[in-house]
Amino acid sequence: MSRRPARERLAFDITGNGDQPLLLLHGLGADRNQPLSLADATVRSRCQVLAPDLRAHGATTLDEREELLTFSQMAADVEEVISDVAPEQPLVVVGISMGAGIATQLLARGKVAIRGLVLIRPAWCWQSHPAGLFAFPHITQLLRRDGPAKGKVRFRNSEHYASIAASSTAAADALLGQFDAPKAVERAQRLTAIPASAPVRPATPDVARLVIGSEKDPVHPLSVAERVAEDLAAPLEIVSPRYDAPEHHYTQVACAIRDFVQDV
Repeated sequence: MSRRPARERLAFDITGNGDQPLLLLHGLGADRNQPLSLADATVRSRCQVLAPDLRAHGATTLDEREELLTFSQMAADVEEVISDVAPEQPLVVVGISMGAGIATQLLARGKVAIRGLVLIRPAWCWQSHPAGLFAFPHITQLLRRDGPAKGKVRFRNSEHYASIAASSTAAADALLGQFDAPKAVERAQRLTAIPASAPVRPATPDVARLVIGSEKDPVHPLSVAERVAEDLAAPLEIVSPRYDAPEHHYTQVACAIRDFVQDV
């Protein structure tokens, strides 16, 4: 069921029949459908699932100026939605890539109660401009200068594409999707502004936690997942590669989320 609060807020879906509030946060350039696809029938039977489109993504229409595309602001956006629609009991938060960074930012801010944290393929180790996202500002430039069609061709022929393809051609091809995204040109600034921001590292949390990483992922290096897991004293689960074995990857991640929700 899609809902919007009376005030201007993030667009979001609420689904599920359970009592445990579950917040799903998508990655850079995606929308709420990305994490919703990982919430299976068992999860939805146990949880009330809240999945927003983050600022400059999906159906959300909030101000998209570059100075507002920060982890601090995006966490504040999510907090407002939670205050409007979520029950008072503590949340389980699942975040993918950028969403993982927002999840840790929420925990560091301490304004919402969190009982569990699942961080899937984190890309940030608390510093801006993570190495795995080095191609994103170049995509912004190509979108603004050449538009989606020509920019896509030029990116495919670029050193940025070749560098990523050296680790995984499928990962490099996945970045071409940024040129096909809705409002790709109008929202090109997100691919520069958000990598230039960084989530705050929270203190070792007194909540259930899990970090999920995969190999052969040059955009979300396993070394980042290992560092985040170490910093948060969290278990690390390594799953099949996101780009080279997507079906196995999504099955394993969905299973990990289901097990986490059942155990938390």
